[in-house]
Amino acid sequence: MNRAVFLVDGFNLYHSVVDAQEDNGGICVKWLDVHRLCLSFFDKVGAIVRDQVKMECIHYFSASPGHCPPDTRSRHGFYMRCLRGSGIRVHLGSFKGKVVKCRHCNRESLHHEEKETDVAIAAKLFELCHSGAVDSFVLVTGDTDLVPAVKTCRTLFPKVYVFCVFPYHRVNDDLRRFSHRAFKLTRDNYLTNQYPSPLRLRDGTMVNRPTAWDPPPSPATQTT
Repeated sequence: MNRAVFLVDGFNLYHSVVDAQEDNGGICVKWLDVHRLCLSFFDKVGAIVRDQVKMECIHYFSASPGHCPPDTRSRHGFYMRCLRGSGIRVHLGSFKGKVVKCRHCNRESLHHEEKETDVAIAAKLFELCHSGAVDSFVLVTGDTDLVPAVKTCRTLFPKVYVFCVFPYHRVNDDLRRFSHRAFKLTRDNYLTNQYPSPLRLRDGTMVNRPTAWDPPPSPATQTT
């Protein structure tokens, strides 16, 4: 039995989801069932490791968007609750403000940068490798900052498989080169792995998709 752990770079995946939505006529795919999305790669991973794959855990790394408008913060918090309610372990970092000066006009403006996520993913990767609690990792990201962690993991723990799943429109040749195999997510992967609405969480609570994430009505249901 091959024990697999998924490490999901939440914001890298989120921005990919936004790209997929724009490229798919505005059909919202933010109500993403991350658990089912990860399970859809079991056959591919199993074929490479030549063993049955067991899902040990999904770790989802994100950050609290405290600088964003209240409705955005509310939807983010609600979605994190849904992820936790479906058995995913959520790890939240933070955004840090940074004053940036324009090179052309010297005007200063405040930007916010996500912090801690890459380090948190790398730390979890080595924590689990060191504990011997995993046989395969699947990194859902296209972030080049994780290349040193993958390279070092392959050197120190040669028996552990490392796979990469690149979110839509995010491909990294270095991550591809240092992983055992890399796969790509498509718009269809997002469309076919959406939570139902209402969604039943593990504690029995029923929740509905945020109305801002509702798909547009079909032409047949629109009135003239």
